[in-house]
Amino acid sequence: MLNNKINKRMLILAAVIFVQCIYITLMFGINKQGFHSDELWNYGFANSTAGTHIFKEDIGDVPKNTDSWQSSQLLRDYITVDKSEIFNYSAIYYNATQDYNPPLGYMMLHFICAMFPGKWSKWYCFALNIICFVIM
Repeated sequence: MLNNKINKRMLILAAVIFVQCIYITLMFGINKQGFHSDELWNYGFANSTAGTHIFKEDIGDVPKNTDSWQSSQLLRDYITVDKSEIFNYSAIYYNATQDYNPPLGYMMLHFICAMFPGKWSKWYCFALNIICFVIM
């Protein structure tokens, strides 16, 4: 009987700690201001069909898109999924070959972004991180 009470208390303690971790993670996401370059590159590698870099060619250091003013649409196209790009996993695989990270994370992020074509939110990648945290 005493052993069951200890196990129940340990289970409750583990659940409380788990909920607190999720809460702290969500508060971090809500209060986050600004982005590290790697965070935006995740979206670019997961969603861009024009290559991994906006301002240089993928092979070599040949500049591109630097000879004229570029609108914000260029950046938006880099990090969002267009209706014609939905589930284009060959582009994601190519982008992953240009990076050190395995393609599965980019493919999962693309799957989430493909549910909202033309839209962008920090919560797409953040939700993926929370799901992986819960699973692991």
